[in-house]
Amino acid sequence: MKKILFFLIINYQLSIINSFAQSYQVNGNASQLSCNCYRLTPDLNTQGGSVWNVNQISLVDSFDFTFDVFLGYNDGGADGIAFVLQPVSTSIGSNGGGLGYLGITPSVAIEIDTYMNGNYGDPIYDHIGIQSNGDVDHNGINNLAGPTSALTSTGNIEDGQNHLLRVKWNAGTQTLEAYFDGVLRVTYTGNIVANIFSNNPNVYWGFTGSTGGSINEQRFCLSIVPDFSTNVATLCQGETLQLTDSSYSGLGSIASWSWDFGNGTASTDTNPSVVYNSAGTFQIVQTVVDQAGCSDSNTTTITVLPLPDVGFTVDNNCSGNPILFTDTTLIPSGTLSTWNWSFGDGESSTDQNPIHNYATDATYIVSLTVVSTDGCSSTQNSNVVINPSPTASADMQTSLLTVNFTNTSTGAESYEWIFPDTTLTTTSPSYTFPDTGHYPVILVATSANGCTDTIVFDVYVDNTILIEVPNVFTPNGDLSNDVWIPTLKGVEKAEGRIFNRWGMLMAEITETANTWDGKTKGGNDAPDGTYFYILQYSTIDGNSDKKKGTITVLR
Repeated sequence: MKKILFFLIINYQLSIINSFAQSYQVNGNASQLSCNCYRLTPDLNTQGGSVWNVNQISLVDSFDFTFDVFLGYNDGGADGIAFVLQPVSTSIGSNGGGLGYLGITPSVAIEIDTYMNGNYGDPIYDHIGIQSNGDVDHNGINNLAGPTSALTSTGNIEDGQNHLLRVKWNAGTQTLEAYFDGVLRVTYTGNIVANIFSNNPNVYWGFTGSTGGSINEQRFCLSIVPDFSTNVATLCQGETLQLTDSSYSGLGSIASWSWDFGNGTASTDTNPSVVYNSAGTFQIVQTVVDQAGCSDSNTTTITVLPLPDVGFTVDNNCSGNPILFTDTTLIPSGTLSTWNWSFGDGESSTDQNPIHNYATDATYIVSLTVVSTDGCSSTQNSNVVINPSPTASADMQTSLLTVNFTNTSTGAESYEWIFPDTTLTTTSPSYTFPDTGHYPVILVATSANGCTDTIVFDVYVDNTILIEVPNVFTPNGDLSNDVWIPTLKGVEKAEGRIFNRWGMLMAEITETANTWDGKTKGGNDAPDGTYFYILQYSTIDGNSDKKKGTITVLR
């Protein structure tokens, strides 16, 4: 994201350029190229130009200036440029080997020399040094520091590239430093206010440049470097992106900021934040304006990742049954990595498609949080209604091979009886089995909301005719053997009478009343003793017969 501001010819509005130009005096062959950039010499012979800030600065105060300098394309060209402090005038400068500041006195200059003049003690490589009083001779008393190579890696700076020049004055330590492309190259410590400027701390600052028989285009720009950082390289939809400004201006602070976030929103804050509510790729454009009214922009691209579109379905939402939760989450890009379920009853799961049992019917808030491999997550909360399940049950009475079922289920509205060779949907069916034996019979009870319960009966049937009459019972109210009950298996019709020993009728046996509770027809307890019965019956195989015997009552 960070960049060095290279030379840009930008068509700023004329009003801004004119306003900025009022702060600088342009002389000789120099010209203004843009709001913050100047050409000191064109690529011609015997040129000289200077640009001075018309407002003096005080060396009682420290300063830290940053510039972009361009020394041309012609290795072996001439002659170089200088950053100069002088109290004389804003209309001075020269051409030729003096780098445009030859003869300016008093002065202090940081020269960037691209041509070897042997009579000045110049080294063969492009160099940087600190000189005083308009004297370019490195062998003289006005050579304050250097010369040294401008770059540590190469001896040539006429490479068609912009280079960063930083000039730093520490008023407390009276130290003047020059950095080239971020590396400290020359340092001078001394009381220049007293020794050079005769105790006058107020000076003009500016740049001079010149050519002679060898030529180069030479330029400088007042650095404006828009720059910012973000708290993340990529973010998820709906998250907050924090932007931290680190822009600077070569001569002071940034005056204003404007941000275009690429999503239709903007800001003028120094360190804004933005929330991207949709996924995609967005260009963030930062524009800064310095105190002189010059501006530059910086652009970076941010990627906003999509959130999972969370969803799930519920199968068989009935209490007491295993309930399958099926994840139906979609994501436009990337893949899903984790699932976190909360079933609303204190239980949870990390399976993608879990199975869960609810003990009671109620409404539960089920939450599913899904996280993608990109780390983007979203949550879906849904009310899941667990319906009550019915209870399947039934009683049965067998008569040889025929069984009569009495449905005693609760909470159901429909039934399915599954027999060995058929299925019936009546509530309480009768069914005749084909032969003696054990048979499974399944009852499925279904409620109005579709919940089911199933019970399996083991039914045993046989075709044996059995008539058994008990000869004693104890109707004393202890709930044990209180009623005389004959066993009539395979009997279609039975009737009879019970007498005491004097022939008095005590009770009658019919199809609907085939038991004796030990009372007389008047409702009194029959006394202990022996009684007589006559039982007539017809069996299901078409035969009729009579059975007689005695009954003993013991209380």
